[in-house]
Amino acid sequence: MERHLSHILGQSRLPKESADAAFSSGTVSGTVGDRAASFIAGNEEFQRLMASVSDQEGTSVFAPQIKQLAKGFAYQAFHAAGLAQRVIGRVDHTPILMYHRILPEKCPSDWPFPGLVVDVNSFAQQMQWLAREFQVCTVSELLMATGPLDKPRAAVTFDDGYADNALYAAPILEEAGVRGTFFVTTGFIGGNQRLWFDVAARLAPSSDSGSPSGSIQQRMSLWKSMPTAARRVLLDRLTQPSDWYAPERDRAMTVTELCQLAQSGHEIGVHSRTHPILTKTEPDELTREIAGCISDLRSWGIEPKGIAYPNGDYSENVVAAVRSCGLRYGLSTALGWYRKTQSLFSIPRIDVNISRLNGWHKDPVEGLKAELAWLGFRNP
Repeated sequence: MERHLSHILGQSRLPKESADAAFSSGTVSGTVGDRAASFIAGNEEFQRLMASVSDQEGTSVFAPQIKQLAKGFAYQAFHAAGLAQRVIGRVDHTPILMYHRILPEKCPSDWPFPGLVVDVNSFAQQMQWLAREFQVCTVSELLMATGPLDKPRAAVTFDDGYADNALYAAPILEEAGVRGTFFVTTGFIGGNQRLWFDVAARLAPSSDSGSPSGSIQQRMSLWKSMPTAARRVLLDRLTQPSDWYAPERDRAMTVTELCQLAQSGHEIGVHSRTHPILTKTEPDELTREIAGCISDLRSWGIEPKGIAYPNGDYSENVVAAVRSCGLRYGLSTALGWYRKTQSLFSIPRIDVNISRLNGWHKDPVEGLKAELAWLGFRNP
């Protein structure tokens, strides 16, 4: 039965052989593995689920509702086995959480990227739990830390530089007694214009105009695959100045708000000047994007130490440019826990996507705990 669980859940993110090995003699050892197996074997609803899909063994795609049910059973199994606490409590692995926007309500209907929004109440609950279970550091503090700790370390990061980070996220962090790391797009800071991907997502698909067609995911994938210069030309042709205007809800931080974050002990990092996909950017412009962002921050009295690559994309050339500009680390969007043995310029993070967390549990803390445990279990 354990193999059935690992196969079903493997369709989400866990390689089958990793799950089998973990349940039999690896990561989930001894009584923990036994308790997980006992829970699974004794759950009649799970048995019915397995019987309903047993003839699909080996298929690569399962119905969404089956995946959802399987994640729910896995969540229960984690708790029955005590797995979540054991994985989360490891001091040799570090979760670096990634957020983008923190808003008073759940994702507004006119915002095209629901996966980037976490509501204030969910965020506050997650930070209170994180502060109890971890020593929360800025990314620089985390990477420089040495010696034993009573609690494992963690970091909280934010990409882009939206004003809601300063208005809502920072006060919640400070109330919990922790500090975050904010990676900002300096050409966005202090203005009233949207970032290019927000504008692109709102364009009506049209084969006649050259605007990509398909689902929002397909369209954005096409936009991001374009060379930076070509994407800029096409957007200029397809848009009017009014398309770029950002209302109050979607504005960037002001320079004053950004500097107040730094003065309050939060770390400020590089996210480029205009948020291009750095791997699609010509070498000269690549350097200008990184060096220009650093220069902007320095002009505001902020000394950045690291970068979060826009869209998480990087290459040897991008890393070389980052190093040449004097930055000490680079964060990607690869999903996973950070380990000290990893390169400082390809550090993974854990994207806090409420929809994905809800797949584990509707409670934002329980969902986050399960996601952290799952990723730690997947990459022992």
